[in-house]
Amino acid sequence: MRQAVVIYDGDCGFCRSICAFCRSLDWLRRLRWVPLDDPSVERYGIPRIALARRLYLVQGPRQWSGFAAVTRILMRLPLLAPFGVLALLLSPLGERCYDFVARHRYCLPGSTCRPGF
Repeated sequence: MRQAVVIYDGDCGFCRSICAFCRSLDWLRRLRWVPLDDPSVERYGIPRIALARRLYLVQGPRQWSGFAAVTRILMRLPLLAPFGVLALLLSPLGERCYDFVARHRYCLPGSTCRPGF
């Protein structure tokens, strides 16, 4: 399996914590984590406003965002793969939960609350 790129909000403490956790479980080095303000993300053609709102997973020409990206990330981490399968079953509910967390991520533990984001 080729290495996939995860584009995340590097300014968000919650996002950085999740990134560090996932990196610690990525024994096979299947993911490369890149903060959205890294100039290299421009090559993927994803609008900056979209990157600021949602997590993206890119592998070759394919792109996933939000809960779909989270599901695929889980599937790439051997210890978390069973949760990825479960997440596939919960997709409609998972997408709504993801959007709620994404909108409020700056007020979650590990982040500085930035009202109005």
